[in-house]
Amino acid sequence: MRYREELHAAVLAFLGFAPEHAALAEQIASDTAARAAVVGSGRVGRTRLLSLEERARLAARAHIRHRFTTYEDKLNRMPFAAWDEDDLYREIKGAAHEAVDDFLEQHRSR
Repeated sequence: MRYREELHAAVLAFLGFAPEHAALAEQIASDTAARAAVVGSGRVGRTRLLSLEERARLAARAHIRHRFTTYEDKLNRMPFAAWDEDDLYREIKGAAHEAVDDFLEQHRSR
C-alpha cells in the first residue's frame, strides 16, 4: 500500500494541474496508481529500472491516453488485418501522444 501512495503522490506532482482541476488530478492519480502498482502486472509502474518520477510520468500518460483521447476508439476501429501495418499503429499512437500533451497543457497551472 505504501508504494501505491508514493506513486499516487508522484503522479499528482507530474500532473501539476491548476487548482480548478484538482478533483480531476486526484481521480487520474488514484486510477493510475491503482492500476500501475499491481504486483506482477508487468506495467511500467512496477519496474525498478526507472525512477519513481519517470514511472509516474509514463503511467499517467498511458492512463490519460486510454481514458481521455480517441486512442482506444481508433485502435478498436482499426481492421484486424491492419495490425500488421506498423505505420498505421505509429500514426495512431503519435496522434494520441499529441492529444495527451494538449490535455496536460489545458489542465496545468500556467
